[in-house]
Amino acid sequence: DIYQAYVKALQLPGDDRPGLKRFLRRVLEYKKEQIQHAGAPDPEAALALWLEQVPTDDYPENAFGRVIAEALRALEDPSQAGAGEAALRWLQGDIATLAKEDLSALRLAKVPAKAQPDLGQNLLMSMLQFAKTEAGIQGTVILFDEVETLFNATGKALQRVLSAMRVMIDLPAGVPGGVPLLGVFSAVPDILEQL
Repeated sequence: DIYQAYVKALQLPGDDRPGLKRFLRRVLEYKKEQIQHAGAPDPEAALALWLEQVPTDDYPENAFGRVIAEALRALEDPSQAGAGEAALRWLQGDIATLAKEDLSALRLAKVPAKAQPDLGQNLLMSMLQFAKTEAGIQGTVILFDEVETLFNATGKALQRVLSAMRVMIDLPAGVPGGVPLLGVFSAVPDILEQL
C-alpha cells in the first residue's frame, strides 16, 4: 500500500530518521513556535484550542482530523488521550490491528476490504493537506523506484498499472486547494522500448 509505505518513510528535512511519531512531534513543535511567535498570553491554552480546531477542518478522509488530533494529544499529554495508540495505528494505515474498542473510541467503523484502497488514497491526500496547512511543509516528493517491474504485467493487468499511475498523478489536483505533491517514477532507461 502506497500510503503505508509513505508514512513509514515520512521524514522531514533535519530529521535523522523517518516515522509518523517523529513527524507529529515536529508538527507540535511548529505549532508551539507559531503560538509563541504570535505572542499568545497563554500558550498552553492556545495549543489546546488548536487541537480542538483540528477535527473541524475538512480533509479527503472525513475521520482524519478527529483521529490526528487524538494522536497529537497523546504525544503532547498521554494522560489526556485515551485512544492515542489506536489513532497512531490508524494513521499508519494499520487498520487491521484495531479492535472494536479502538474503533469505538475513535468513532470509526470497520473498513471493508473493498474500501481499503480508497481509504489509503484519502489518508495520503489528507496527510499531505495536513502537512501543508498545519506543519508548514511546502511540498512532498514520493519516489516510486524500480517501476519497470510493474510493466511485466500484460493486457488488463498492465492497463490497471497505467491507470493507477495516472490516478497518482491526477489525485493531488482533486483535493480542494490541491496538495503539493511530486510523484517521481524511476525506471531503467530501456523501459520505453519495452512498452
